[in-house]
Amino acid sequence: DDLQIYHDGSNSYVQDSGTGNLIIAGSAVNILNAAANESMLRCTENGAVELWYDNSKKLETASDRVNITGHMIATGTVKGTKLSVDDNNKATFGNGDDLQIYHDATNSIILNNNGHLKLRANTVHLNNNADNETMALFTADGAVELFHNNSKKFETTSGGCTVTGDLLITDDLTVQDNLLMGD
Repeated sequence: DDLQIYHDGSNSYVQDSGTGNLIIAGSAVNILNAAANESMLRCTENGAVELWYDNSKKLETASDRVNITGHMIATGTVKGTKLSVDDNNKATFGNGDDLQIYHDATNSIILNNNGHLKLRANTVHLNNNADNETMALFTADGAVELFHNNSKKFETTSGGCTVTGDLLITDDLTVQDNLLMGD
């Protein structure tokens, strides 16, 4: 009685007694609906495993990826080395797609539709694409520094701010306290 195939009046069973694995062998395995006109699962030797919903393929394995048609909802932790999303497809977060990260084939976009977009770190560096030039530097409990061509031009200090180079003012300048002029 290690393997039983039976019907109990309501359901049909293929049951292994637990003495080993239930192995279904073949170059291709297809599980269809009761009418045998809709795919539910397809497994191909040396090929893809496909999951179907209402005769529409939703998930397919390939040699280097998993293809998902439709939305993927992760309720736990997704771990791995890379998440790849094609152009104009979005990684969305929140019940109303509040945060969206995507590439539109020309630009990379982080879109926040609700509340504040917060970057939380002790130090935030904004660098150029080659990562060899600083554009801005923000330090917790310290300075905000702005750069032009990797040369610092503006920095906040505990006493105010420092401008390196010329300061061009194109409108009125209002001075609240004493104005000290240097050389």
